[in-house]
Amino acid sequence: MIKILIPFVAIFTFASCSSAPEKSNGTEENNAASETVKHEVEIEKEAPKFETSSMIEDSVVTTVVEKSAEIELEKVEVNQVDKAEEIKNAPSKPTKIVDEHLIEKEDLKVAEVAEIEPPVIEISVSHSIWNTLLQKNVSSAGLVNYKGFKADKLELEKYIALLKSKSPTKDWSKNEKLAYWINVYNAFTVQLIVANYPLKSITDLNKPWDQKIIDIVGTKYSLGDVENNILRKMNESRIHFAINCASYSCPRLLNEAFTADKLNSQLRKVTKSFFNDATKNDLSGNPIKISKLFEWYKGDFSGGNILEYINKYSGKTISADTNIEYLEYNWSLNE
Repeated sequence: MIKILIPFVAIFTFASCSSAPEKSNGTEENNAASETVKHEVEIEKEAPKFETSSMIEDSVVTTVVEKSAEIELEKVEVNQVDKAEEIKNAPSKPTKIVDEHLIEKEDLKVAEVAEIEPPVIEISVSHSIWNTLLQKNVSSAGLVNYKGFKADKLELEKYIALLKSKSPTKDWSKNEKLAYWINVYNAFTVQLIVANYPLKSITDLNKPWDQKIIDIVGTKYSLGDVENNILRKMNESRIHFAINCASYSCPRLLNEAFTADKLNSQLRKVTKSFFNDATKNDLSGNPIKISKLFEWYKGDFSGGNILEYINKYSGKTISADTNIEYLEYNWSLNE
C-alpha cells in the first residue's frame, strides 16, 4: 500500500523588538535593559516547546488527510482486485483481429479493427436427395442396388430434374462445379442403367457414353462429353476415381453425394480406396499390376509418369525401374 504523506511545515514567528533599546548612562536603565534582554532570551528558548492552537489544528488536519488517502488507496486496490476477477470470470467474447491499413496522412497511421467472420460456403445446388439415395442403395464396398434405385425412381427423377434446371456459372467456385459435374455423371449413369434394367453390363447398350442423354438447361451432353470435355479440363486428375461407369473394374461408387465443402476429403478417400483395392491394383510385385484407367488416360497422371503419380497418392514407394502391367477390365455390372 502506498501512503501519501502531506508534509507539514511549521513556521514559528518569534517576537522581536522593532528597534534596539536606546543606550543609557544610568545604572537602573542598564539593569532594566539587561533584565529585558535576559527575559527575551528565556522566552526564545522556551518558544519551540509550545504549540499554538493553529498548529494543533493543522496537525489534526494532516492526520485526517493521511488516513483518508490511505482509505482511498485501499478502495482502489480492492476495486482493482474485483475488476481483475470480473475480467477473469467474464464470458468469452468474439475474437477480434487488427487488420492494419496504414494510411499516411499527416504522418498518422490508422488501424481498422474487424470482427472475424466464419467462412461462407456457397451452395448452388443441393445434393441432399442424391445423398439419401446413395446411402440407401450403395454399400460401403461400392456395390449398387439397382433394384432399389428402380423402386426409388420418383426420387431419382426429382434429383435429375434439379440437375437439369441448374447450369454452373462463372460465379460458382471450382469445388462447386466439380461436385456438380461428378454427381451429374454418376446420377445419369445410374438412371441409364435403371431405365434398361435388368442387364449384365453397360456395354450391352448401344454406345452408352456417346448418347446425348444429359440435358442441362437446354444443352445436351453425353457421358463422354461430361468426362472428357468438362471434368478432365478442370485440372483435377482424381475425378477418374470419383466417376463410376457402372462396372466392376471401375472405381467404387461413393455412397454419399459429392459436395463443395467436403470435396477434397472425398477425393482423397476415393483415390486411396482405389489404390488399396487389390481387385483394381496390385502394387506388391514387379511388375506392378494396375488398372487400365492409367493406360487410357495416361496423360492425366503426372504428365504420363504413372509411377510418380502412384507414389504421390497411394502411400507406397515404387522404384523408378519397376515394370508396369495393365489388368484386363471387367465390365460386369457392379451390383
